[in-house]
Amino acid sequence: MLGGYSSERHISVESGRNIFEKLSSSGKYNPIPVFLTGDSNSFQLFQIPVNLLLKDNADDIREKILHFNTHPLINEIRKECGTITSKFAGGDYNFAPQLISLNDLKQKVEQVFIALHGRPGEDGALQAELEKLGLPYNGSGVASSQTTINKFNTNQLLAKNGFKISGQLMVYKNEFIT
Repeated sequence: MLGGYSSERHISVESGRNIFEKLSSSGKYNPIPVFLTGDSNSFQLFQIPVNLLLKDNADDIREKILHFNTHPLINEIRKECGTITSKFAGGDYNFAPQLISLNDLKQKVEQVFIALHGRPGEDGALQAELEKLGLPYNGSGVASSQTTINKFNTNQLLAKNGFKISGQLMVYKNEFIT
Protein backbone atom coordinates (compact mmCIF):
# COMPACT_ATOMS: atom_id res chain seq x y z
CA MET A 1 0.00 0.00 0.00
CA LEU A 2 1.46 3.33 -1.06
CA GLY A 3 0.49 6.96 -1.50
CA GLY A 4 -1.35 8.62 1.33
CA TYR A 5 -2.34 12.21 1.91
CA SER A 6 0.51 13.56 4.00
CA SER A 7 3.41 15.61 2.68
CA GLU A 8 5.34 12.34 2.64
CA ARG A 9 3.08 10.73 0.01
CA HIS A 10 5.67 11.06 -2.76
CA ILE A 11 8.40 9.14 -0.90
CA SER A 12 5.71 6.60 -0.05
CA VAL A 13 5.27 5.97 -3.79
CA GLU A 14 9.02 5.34 -4.09
CA SER A 15 8.93 2.90 -1.16
CA GLY A 16 5.82 1.16 -2.44
CA ARG A 17 7.22 0.81 -5.95
CA ASN A 18 10.47 -0.61 -4.56
CA ILE A 19 8.69 -3.19 -2.41
CA PHE A 20 6.27 -4.10 -5.23
CA GLU A 21 9.22 -4.77 -7.56
CA LYS A 22 11.03 -6.88 -4.97
CA LEU A 23 7.95 -8.95 -4.11
CA SER A 24 7.00 -9.38 -7.78
CA SER A 25 10.45 -10.58 -8.77
CA SER A 26 10.68 -13.04 -5.88
CA GLY A 27 8.58 -15.66 -7.64
CA LYS A 28 7.03 -16.40 -4.25
CA TYR A 29 4.50 -13.56 -4.04
CA ASN A 30 1.84 -12.11 -6.30
CA PRO A 31 1.55 -8.53 -4.96
CA ILE A 32 -1.00 -5.98 -6.05
CA PRO A 33 -0.25 -2.25 -5.84
CA VAL A 34 -2.85 -0.40 -3.79
CA PHE A 35 -2.84 3.40 -3.79
CA LEU A 36 -4.35 5.21 -0.82
CA THR A 37 -5.72 8.72 -1.14
CA GLY A 38 -8.22 10.90 0.74
CA ASP A 39 -7.82 12.78 3.99
CA SER A 40 -7.87 12.23 7.75
CA ASN A 41 -11.68 11.93 7.74
CA SER A 42 -11.86 9.30 5.02
CA PHE A 43 -9.48 7.49 2.74
CA GLN A 44 -9.99 5.59 -0.47
CA LEU A 45 -8.09 2.61 -1.81
CA PHE A 46 -7.45 1.96 -5.48
CA GLN A 47 -5.92 -1.17 -6.91
CA ILE A 48 -3.80 0.27 -9.69
CA PRO A 49 -2.22 -1.23 -12.80
CA VAL A 50 1.56 -1.29 -13.05
CA ASN A 51 1.66 1.56 -15.59
CA LEU A 52 0.19 3.92 -12.95
CA LEU A 53 2.70 2.66 -10.42
CA LEU A 54 5.36 4.06 -12.74
CA LYS A 55 4.04 7.64 -12.69
CA ASP A 56 6.44 10.24 -11.27
CA ASN A 57 4.77 10.96 -7.94
CA ALA A 58 1.69 10.50 -5.78
CA ASP A 59 -0.11 13.53 -7.20
CA ASP A 60 0.38 12.26 -10.76
CA ILE A 61 -0.99 8.84 -9.79
CA ARG A 62 -4.00 10.40 -8.03
CA GLU A 63 -4.71 12.65 -11.02
CA LYS A 64 -4.54 9.70 -13.43
CA ILE A 65 -6.87 7.65 -11.20
CA LEU A 66 -9.44 10.45 -10.97
CA HIS A 67 -9.38 11.18 -14.72
CA PHE A 68 -8.61 7.74 -16.11
CA ASN A 69 -9.39 7.08 -19.75
CA THR A 70 -7.99 4.86 -22.45
CA HIS A 71 -7.86 5.46 -26.18
CA PRO A 72 -10.12 3.02 -28.10
CA LEU A 73 -7.15 1.77 -30.14
CA ILE A 74 -5.35 0.76 -26.94
CA ASN A 75 -8.45 -1.14 -25.83
CA GLU A 76 -8.52 -2.99 -29.15
CA ILE A 77 -4.84 -3.91 -28.86
CA ARG A 78 -5.42 -5.18 -25.32
CA LYS A 79 -8.29 -7.32 -26.53
CA GLU A 80 -6.18 -8.80 -29.34
CA CYS A 81 -3.32 -9.53 -26.92
CA GLY A 82 -5.59 -11.04 -24.27
CA THR A 83 -4.06 -14.52 -24.52
CA ILE A 84 -0.54 -13.22 -23.97
CA THR A 85 -1.62 -10.86 -21.19
CA SER A 86 -3.50 -13.65 -19.46
CA LYS A 87 -0.43 -15.92 -19.59
CA PHE A 88 2.07 -13.39 -18.25
CA ALA A 89 0.00 -11.00 -16.13
CA GLY A 90 -2.73 -13.32 -14.94
CA GLY A 91 -6.28 -13.68 -16.16
CA ASP A 92 -7.65 -11.12 -13.73
CA TYR A 93 -5.23 -8.29 -14.60
CA ASN A 94 -6.95 -4.90 -14.70
CA PHE A 95 -5.66 -2.13 -16.91
CA ALA A 96 -7.76 0.49 -15.12
CA PRO A 97 -7.62 1.60 -11.49
CA GLN A 98 -10.30 -0.01 -9.34
CA LEU A 99 -11.79 1.56 -6.25
CA ILE A 100 -11.75 -1.11 -3.55
CA SER A 101 -12.92 -1.22 0.05
CA LEU A 102 -10.96 -2.63 2.95
CA ASN A 103 -13.27 -5.66 2.79
CA ASP A 104 -12.41 -6.08 -0.91
CA LEU A 105 -8.74 -5.87 0.03
CA LYS A 106 -9.21 -8.67 2.58
CA GLN A 107 -10.61 -10.87 -0.20
CA LYS A 108 -7.64 -10.09 -2.49
CA VAL A 109 -4.63 -10.36 -0.16
CA GLU A 110 -3.34 -12.39 2.76
CA GLN A 111 -1.38 -9.51 4.27
CA VAL A 112 -0.61 -5.85 3.66
CA PHE A 113 2.81 -4.32 3.24
CA ILE A 114 2.36 -0.74 4.46
CA ALA A 115 4.77 1.46 2.50
CA LEU A 116 3.03 4.64 3.61
CA HIS A 117 5.14 7.40 5.11
CA GLY A 118 3.24 9.77 7.38
CA ARG A 119 -0.49 9.52 7.87
CA PRO A 120 -2.43 7.21 7.88
CA GLY A 121 0.34 4.59 7.72
CA GLU A 122 2.45 5.78 10.64
CA ASP A 123 -0.18 7.04 13.07
CA GLY A 124 -2.06 3.78 13.68
CA ALA A 125 -5.22 4.76 11.75
CA LEU A 126 -4.71 2.27 8.92
CA GLN A 127 -3.40 -0.39 11.27
CA ALA A 128 -6.58 -0.11 13.38
CA GLU A 129 -8.74 -0.69 10.29
CA LEU A 130 -6.64 -3.67 9.18
CA GLU A 131 -6.80 -5.19 12.67
CA LYS A 132 -10.62 -4.95 12.63
CA LEU A 133 -10.52 -7.19 9.56
CA GLY A 134 -7.88 -9.52 10.99
CA LEU A 135 -5.58 -8.60 8.10
CA PRO A 136 -1.88 -8.85 9.05
CA TYR A 137 0.50 -6.02 8.18
CA ASN A 138 4.15 -5.08 8.58
CA GLY A 139 5.50 -2.57 11.04
CA SER A 140 4.35 -1.24 14.37
CA GLY A 141 0.93 -1.79 15.85
CA VAL A 142 -1.73 0.76 16.65
CA ALA A 143 -0.57 1.86 20.12
CA SER A 144 3.11 2.28 19.28
CA SER A 145 2.25 4.05 16.02
CA GLN A 146 -0.02 6.48 17.84
CA THR A 147 2.85 7.26 20.21
CA THR A 148 5.69 7.55 17.72
CA ILE A 149 3.86 9.71 15.17
CA ASN A 150 4.50 12.60 17.59
CA LYS A 151 8.28 12.93 17.74
CA PHE A 152 8.24 15.34 20.69
CA ASN A 153 6.12 13.02 22.83
CA THR A 154 8.21 10.03 21.76
CA ASN A 155 11.42 11.69 22.89
CA GLN A 156 9.83 12.75 26.17
CA LEU A 157 8.75 9.14 26.78
CA LEU A 158 12.24 7.89 25.99
CA ALA A 159 13.80 10.45 28.36
CA LYS A 160 11.35 9.50 31.11
CA ASN A 161 12.50 5.89 30.72
CA GLY A 162 16.19 6.68 31.03
CA PHE A 163 17.25 7.13 27.42
CA LYS A 164 19.51 10.01 26.44
CA ILE A 165 17.85 12.32 23.96
CA SER A 166 18.85 15.51 22.22
CA GLY A 167 17.51 18.74 23.69
CA GLN A 168 13.99 19.71 22.69
CA LEU A 169 11.91 22.82 22.78
CA MET A 170 8.23 22.86 21.95
CA VAL A 171 7.19 26.17 20.44
CA TYR A 172 3.52 26.59 19.69
CA LYS A 173 2.51 28.48 16.58
CA ASN A 174 1.03 31.49 18.38
CA GLU A 175 4.22 31.82 20.49
CA PHE A 176 6.38 31.57 17.40
CA ILE A 177 4.39 34.27 15.59
CA THR A 178 4.65 36.54 18.63
